[in-house]
Amino acid sequence: MPNSNKKGTKGIWNRLHDEEAYPYHTICIGFDQSYKSTGIAVVGKRLNGKIEIIHTESLDYDKRGGTRVKMEYRYRLATRASSLLLKYRCLCNKFVAIAEEIRVYNNGTVSINNHLSWGALLGCIADRLYMRGHIPLFVVDTRTWKTKIVGTNKPSDPEETPKSVDPKKWPTIKYCMEELKIPRKQIKRELSQGTQKYAWAVQKTGIKNEKGVQKFVEHKYWVKCTYNSDICDAICIALFGLQADLTKLNKSP
Repeated sequence: MPNSNKKGTKGIWNRLHDEEAYPYHTICIGFDQSYKSTGIAVVGKRLNGKIEIIHTESLDYDKRGGTRVKMEYRYRLATRASSLLLKYRCLCNKFVAIAEEIRVYNNGTVSINNHLSWGALLGCIADRLYMRGHIPLFVVDTRTWKTKIVGTNKPSDPEETPKSVDPKKWPTIKYCMEELKIPRKQIKRELSQGTQKYAWAVQKTGIKNEKGVQKFVEHKYWVKCTYNSDICDAICIALFGLQADLTKLNKSP
């Protein structure tokens, strides 16, 4: 006899219209995109309202991995977004995709070339999601999701920030570890010398001169291990997508 659920409906077609047949009510995939590294997070909301972090990853722009030009990186990112959509779309009643909005001003200036490059990166994700599942890509401003999820959009105090972390990134990393209880190894970025993933860390030290005026001196040094802020940002962006009113958000053109 054909399988039937507790409501008595039968067949795959009836299952598509039965919300209780899915393990998740809503799944949101969040992107913190850039040409250095793109953080991707898949967060789900179960029928009882429980929030679960299903999947996290970071796609780096690594020339040793075969990425020679930006077009190849956009293709890799679009392909990865498509595979995640096909993998998790069948587990939920509603699927949402959200990414970070393009900044109009970067360091107080407007660059046309940067806008074209960032627009192409955002457009490749939006096109692939719509082609595979007719899923629109919503965009949100950085200050909006940080204020809503983390509670602040201001950088942390340099004295309270680890040496290998940017003070602008530390509030999001701290929120993921303390509030969401994400283990450190899940958001840990291993760095190796000779690749683009090998980063500088900056430490500011206060020094007083002869007149007693305190000045801050920056000391730069290499670090081999730090936190993956891209994954943390992507998790918070996905959480914002679960809580936000999508009718008030802009869609990627």
